Amino acid sequence: MASRGYKGKNNFLALFGVFFLSASLLVGLFLVSRPQQIQEQASTPKTCPGAEACPWGGGSGYAAGYLLENCHPPEADNSPQNSLCNQAGRVEPCGPDHINYCCPAANGVWSTTMTADCKASLATPTPTPSSSPTPTPTGACVNPNLNHNPWDVDQNGKVNIVDIGIIIDNYGKSPCLNPKTDVNGDGSVNIVDIGLVIDHYNK
Repeated sequence: MASRGYKGKNNFLALFGVFFLSASLLVGLFLVSRPQQIQEQASTPKTCPGAEACPWGGGSGYAAGYLLENCHPPEADNSPQNSLCNQAGRVEPCGPDHINYCCPAANGVWSTTMTADCKASLATPTPTPSSSPTPTPTGACVNPNLNHNPWDVDQNGKVNIVDIGIIIDNYGKSPCLNPKTDVNGDGSVNIVDIGLVIDHYNK
């Protein structure tokens, strides 16, 4: 009789153990799949027309108003064209009405108020005939990708560790050596450029 109670207790403990392991497995699977779903949602690329922001509200390393995301027209992959306010006097259109926005100062905020610099850049210069070519200034070291995903330094369509490595290799050096490493176009290759690439990592 005593052995029968012992077997019943063992059966109960075994059944409880199987139930506990099964419940733990289900909870574990749920917890593992939840961050993956969040990551998949976060890595979903912005697409037009919903991604348009004239100017953008801020985040991902940018101050509010520093970035225009224009869907008129969109990029070939239906993502918005990005324009950084990184050069005084720069003018870019944005939105379905193609409203001109002015960058009043380097690393400033886009505005519809036209400064003298912006008005000057909108003015169409009268072409003058020239008998000799104009020399190119030696200090013109501008990132050619400033208007199209500058954080994808190698322009392979992926923002990853390779892009960070390229910036680290050029850290503190003149952007003239590799203009693409000056991600924000401020004239220096520094931690800000690395931060911008990290903010857009895997996007």
